[in-house]
Amino acid sequence: MKKIIVLSLFLGLALVSFSQKKEKIIQPALDSACDCLDEIAPDSPSLEMELQMCIITAFTSEADAFMKYYDLDVRDMDDEAKMEEIGVDFAMLLMADCPAFMQVAMGMAEEESGMADDGIYEEVADEMNFYTGSVTSVNKDDFIYVTIAGDDGMNKTFVLLENMPGTARLLSGDEVYLYVDYENTEVYSSKSGEFESEKVIRYIEIIE
Repeated sequence: MKKIIVLSLFLGLALVSFSQKKEKIIQPALDSACDCLDEIAPDSPSLEMELQMCIITAFTSEADAFMKYYDLDVRDMDDEAKMEEIGVDFAMLLMADCPAFMQVAMGMAEEESGMADDGIYEEVADEMNFYTGSVTSVNKDDFIYVTIAGDDGMNKTFVLLENMPGTARLLSGDEVYLYVDYENTEVYSSKSGEFESEKVIRYIEIIE
């Protein structure tokens, strides 16, 4: 009986020790995201975008911690369901570890509630997508085409149709690491005389 009790205690302590070691692996990413969230103004009109940026920045700056903690490899980066599951789990860790996360989350809830109360909230049919990586080329043709070597190991080309903060730096030819929000839509090409499906950039941010 004593042996069983001792073994149970040993296993319990081992599990606690393993859990603590695992938490230490992801802690730098949590700290990075929380420091970023702490800089967000509670009344910012773009809370969701800034929250997303903080998590992406934490992922890019502490990629090794994410890969090790969630047991990821490069192929997993293209698995949308898995990445969404990881995003939810990381948000839960932030909720327990970062007061600034709760402030931003409450601000987002109040913002959405206010929009619904005013009757101006509408569901966006085409969900916005995002992508991060190093810009490998900027070609000015029928449109401005921006090619990015993504963190998932793939190259994707996007279309830039409008001026926005960061455009001048992007077009200058500097080597930049870029975050983009984009929408899959059809645009008319005067070159082909047809509507073509393109990834149209709606927002960019250069990550230093």
